[in-house]
Amino acid sequence: MIERNLRPYENQNEEKWYEITQKLITDHPFDIEFITRIVLSSWNEIFTIKDDSENFKIGNTVFPRPQMMGFFLETIITQKIHVLYPNEWIPDRTGYAKDLENILNDFYSIEIKTSSSDKHIYGNRSYGKKGEDSKKSKDGYYLAINFEKFTETNLHPKITMIRFGYLNYSDWKSQKSETGQQASIKPSIEKVKLLPIYLTKNISIPGPPITKGNIKWFENYAYSVKELKEYCKENNLSQKGNKKELRNRVYEYLNKNKEEK
Repeated sequence: MIERNLRPYENQNEEKWYEITQKLITDHPFDIEFITRIVLSSWNEIFTIKDDSENFKIGNTVFPRPQMMGFFLETIITQKIHVLYPNEWIPDRTGYAKDLENILNDFYSIEIKTSSSDKHIYGNRSYGKKGEDSKKSKDGYYLAINFEKFTETNLHPKITMIRFGYLNYSDWKSQKSETGQQASIKPSIEKVKLLPIYLTKNISIPGPPITKGNIKWFENYAYSVKELKEYCKENNLSQKGNKKELRNRVYEYLNKNKEEK
């Protein structure tokens, strides 16, 4: 088994973290299209759960809370992948491994986090504590999924964002209050270590600096007019036009640069 660096960002300039995350995602056995397809199909399958009489049917007579929807989603995702690759991937059944364990190389194992928050994910308090709750490592690949919750006017909530990336335990910050039960990640870290691979049109998140190599992710980020104009200025592009025109100009430039490589 090839040994992998469990702390790929350590001793690296923060300006390089985004590129490191891109490489980690590219190096993972799953491509982003596969992950997206599995997540969306697993979410849709939740709404097929029912009893024979259909007195119990999710989205019709039963409307689970976000925590339960997250449990269903994680369970279906890990089981689907296990069925596809039974000799390589297994769901965690003990609580001592990642949610989706790669039995050939644990480096590629994945922790799954789900949330009905618009843009963030959360862990329990132990995620921000080194050495506490040592059942499983907090370092490694993360699949972060955000979704809508049931409301009176939304009886078929949807996945709003899927992100994939790599986190270390030190990226998690526990609530300062001793009674606080959550750990969270700073937005500045989220945006370079958890990269969006699927977004609905009504969700926008700040993106990392625009670079020649990020055409693959450019469409998934929300950039301000100021950021777009600054990039145009740096690359001798016209700074005229509205936000949509500026964005299209930058996209065309990035795409052309990619084709010339």
